[in-house]
Amino acid sequence: MPTRFTKTAGSLAVAAAGLWLAALAMYWVTQAPDDWNTTLYLVWSAIVVAAGVLTFVATLGLRRRHGGSGVLGTVGLVFLGLGVVVSIISWAIPGWMMIQGIGMLLVVVAVRRADGAPRAASVAYGSGMLIGVTLHLVLTALKVGTPDSYGDYPLAWGTGLTVGLVVAVAGLFGIGSWLRGEESVDFELSDQAVNA
Repeated sequence: MPTRFTKTAGSLAVAAAGLWLAALAMYWVTQAPDDWNTTLYLVWSAIVVAAGVLTFVATLGLRRRHGGSGVLGTVGLVFLGLGVVVSIISWAIPGWMMIQGIGMLLVVVAVRRADGAPRAASVAYGSGMLIGVTLHLVLTALKVGTPDSYGDYPLAWGTGLTVGLVVAVAGLFGIGSWLRGEESVDFELSDQAVNA
């Protein structure tokens, strides 16, 4: 049921979407992590972790909106939380994207069973990170772009990151807008108590 917490979670989902886009912009504008100094890396890491934390809280609100969504939703939330912790090592993009992506997908599968959240936004949110990781792996296997000093393929990493985050951000924004737009039953219950 919609509550003040789920409405707040909707606002946090929109804020998380903005932070993910900021991380993505920084990745491309500053010529990607291979050329970063310590300060740029730490700023980027802070944005990635903050976006992950807000995404986690927003997902908690989405689960609560649907009454917890059972064991599958709980396992998904654990994966998402683990992915946020792993994102502290923010250069390991495929690692934290995969773990967070598994968590997002599990929560969305659990929530979709309740048939409440908007379908398109849920699908985008639940699949975005995993699409990005898959694209990264395929492009790396095809050796797309010029390898960097570590032997990685920045174009493959950047393309996977971009596609994954853009799709996930679209889903986060849709879910956040939906959660924010619902009437909170907290207010209705408090009004009924006052009028009783």
